[in-house]
Amino acid sequence: RDLNRSFPGKPDSNTTSRVAHRLWNKIISGSDLVIDLHTAAVGRTNMPQIRANLADRPSNRIARSFGIETILDNVGPKGSLRKTANDAGIGAITYEGGGSNEADPESVQVAIYGVLNVLRSLKVLPGYPSRPRFRILASGSVWIRSDQGGLLDVLTPAGSFVEDGETVATVTDPERPGESYDILSPTRGLLISTATHPFVNAGTPIGHLLPVTRGVRTLNKRLDQEGCLVTSGSDGEPPWRED
Repeated sequence: RDLNRSFPGKPDSNTTSRVAHRLWNKIISGSDLVIDLHTAAVGRTNMPQIRANLADRPSNRIARSFGIETILDNVGPKGSLRKTANDAGIGAITYEGGGSNEADPESVQVAIYGVLNVLRSLKVLPGYPSRPRFRILASGSVWIRSDQGGLLDVLTPAGSFVEDGETVATVTDPERPGESYDILSPTRGLLISTATHPFVNAGTPIGHLLPVTRGVRTLNKRLDQEGCLVTSGSDGEPPWRED
């Protein structure tokens, strides 16, 4: 069971719910703020991003002070730590980066950078938090799905900026060598997550897209040679300013 769909948990339910209950009552419920560090689910990888309910003032503050470009604005799913904390009056954000069962160096570096930024903004640590050159504040997103099953070849990694109609992946039927099906981006935007499993079924999500309609020129200046967004904190920038 998913721990992040089990909060605040129950003391007499299944194992996952009991763990959530103990974490919530022994540690989290007495907190002022929460930063929940996550990777993508099995079979996917995420570019570094923050998820927060920006209508909640404490959550908004730490989401922005984390210091990276991409923030998804939503209330969070039922049973998630973030939503449960917000419902209890605790500011909370979720950081997503990398994939499961691995320690992606870039995602870890950005996570450290962001946590230090938040601690500096709260005056827990001395110094000033770094700020990104721009922000992408998104309240909506689009899942790109395969319409047929087969072997998946993702052509645009997580973090890629793609155009409307661009081929983001292909699916090949093992029973029909040489034939492939192109999966196209439904709009211009930033791929915040892509599939990593080599086999997909019809309906399987292969990408999570944030539509981008403004600030494209500024965004293009922060793309690397592969067309991927260089997230603040991942390219050797210091995690604080000394001025």
